[in-house]
Amino acid sequence: MAIASGATWEIRTGGADTNGGGFVTGGTDYSLQDTKRTATGSDDSKTDAVANGTTTITSATANFTTALIGNIIYLAGGTGALAAGWYQVTARTNATTITVDRTVATGTGITINIGGALASLGQLGAIWSVQTNTDHRAWVKAGAYNLASGSTNTSGGLCSVSVSGKWSLEGYNASRGDLSSTRPVFTLTGATASVTAILLSHTSASNGNRVSNLEVNCANLTGSSGIANSGTTFLCKVSNARNVGITGSATTGGISLAIACEVTGSGSASTAGTSNLTPIWCYVHDLTNAIGYQIPAGGFAAYSIADTCRGTAASRGFDMAGSSAAAYCVAYNNQGSGFFFQGNVTNGRITLLNCIAESNSAWGVDDSNASGVSQNLVLNCAFYANTSGSTSISAYSISTGALTGSGSFFTNAPSGDFSLNATAGAGAILRGAGYPTVFPGGLTTTATHVGAWQASAAGGGGASSAVPRFVNGGFVQ
Repeated sequence: MAIASGATWEIRTGGADTNGGGFVTGGTDYSLQDTKRTATGSDDSKTDAVANGTTTITSATANFTTALIGNIIYLAGGTGALAAGWYQVTARTNATTITVDRTVATGTGITINIGGALASLGQLGAIWSVQTNTDHRAWVKAGAYNLASGSTNTSGGLCSVSVSGKWSLEGYNASRGDLSSTRPVFTLTGATASVTAILLSHTSASNGNRVSNLEVNCANLTGSSGIANSGTTFLCKVSNARNVGITGSATTGGISLAIACEVTGSGSASTAGTSNLTPIWCYVHDLTNAIGYQIPAGGFAAYSIADTCRGTAASRGFDMAGSSAAAYCVAYNNQGSGFFFQGNVTNGRITLLNCIAESNSAWGVDDSNASGVSQNLVLNCAFYANTSGSTSISAYSISTGALTGSGSFFTNAPSGDFSLNATAGAGAILRGAGYPTVFPGGLTTTATHVGAWQASAAGGGGASSAVPRFVNGGFVQ
């Protein structure tokens, strides 16, 4: 199947996996509705289509118009050997004749479904997995979707696609691209174990994928993961995963990204909130027996929070592999250490900058396991109430500029408010205290704060008038 590059697909709870489901360009996009077109007077779905072994399709009862051009239609059945599939309308000859993007097997009595959205991610995966052209985008309208099968790329099942093009999967509420906090929610209901709800990987360094504004509930199924994406995952939420919430997958294009994502809630035997990616403005919280973030070698974390990962001593905030870094991150109330430097990586060069470790049940920063690692740098980080102490630093590492609090740095961390309070000796000492205080090259600037959230006032001033919080998978100020 080779639908043209630039195709857009639509998924809706009221759709059907035998609808046309998509549009490229030219006429009117008929996929922006729940059902296929019937009894409209023009461009209706038919059951008397005829194919002659070419790209021509005829229907004696049709009233095809130029508005049909560019729509993707579903063809199935009939007297011949036609395998059900999706075809792009490339031209309209007359009211009873159209051409499509590739040859259709000879037959009569063929069903032609025009318009309407698809109903499931699994069917989208089945279509995408056989595409050879680049640049496809799918839109998912808000609603509750059940992933009722543990099989991949089947109607009602999981989505698993490995391609070399540019692919985008994005949820919306009222209109495409609105990035509304009212998102589509996919719940694993039919899988048994060790499944990933959405997997998009690519093999080309020049292309990539984006998954945006979706929510996945893994329902605490054993071995379950939410999203595995080799590109960028943006404004997504995963709950109740028993393996990894969001992970990067194999790619030749570099480290995957998660931006403004949330991972929460898990049963026992979980692995991590995120893994093999760079998290930016992410919030991982309330995990059981899991690490908040597993930062890969060469990866980076920024403005991200690991909050209440508990269950075992291995339930740490951030696990940092060699040659990785974290800046403006927060590790709070984790049962293991806040930031843990992984061992056995020669010349690992792990760096922390302007981070906060508070109320962790082991060390704030721990690189005692970092055998073979040298030149680690903990710069201008803040510590309070970590049970084992602020830092456990090996001989080849440096901790400098540490800021030690006499009370909690945050306005109300147990309730998810990680804004810096105005308390002397606590949040106040982190305001305007970020490194560097003068930007390299002597640029004029205002010094940043330490931690993931920037208060509105300078050092010692009042608390931020608008409390920054993570709500429905998005940060709000």
